[in-house]
Amino acid sequence: MNRFYFYIVLLFGFFTILAQDYPLNKGAKIAAAQNSIFVDSDQVISIPIEILRSKEERRTKFAVPEIQNMVGLKYEITATETRDQFILTLDTSEVPNGDYNLIIKGSGQFKRYLTSTMVALKVAKESKLIVNNQ
Repeated sequence: MNRFYFYIVLLFGFFTILAQDYPLNKGAKIAAAQNSIFVDSDQVISIPIEILRSKEERRTKFAVPEIQNMVGLKYEITATETRDQFILTLDTSEVPNGDYNLIIKGSGQFKRYLTSTMVALKVAKESKLIVNNQ
């Protein structure tokens, strides 16, 4: 019986690894280098993002992705010299402490062919003690 479970786990693991290697069958999607970000204090951070394409979408001209509106967040997405690769810069100085879902989505004429991605953003600023000596 134990040998049976071993083969099931082995087979499942093999197909899981293979599934990750297959390219997209249809459309395109946005991928971020990190799926969760922890921001301490008033940091400005940068992460790479990329548009992954299927063969079907290799000639589609996608615009620079954008961030779904989030109160207090300042961001900039800049294109790199490599096609479909961008740098996302986040400034969380005006974002209150908490956990947020940052949605990176497509823009432009062909955005309907581009699948969005979500990045978990945790903002934890240091509390500052202000002493007023009068």
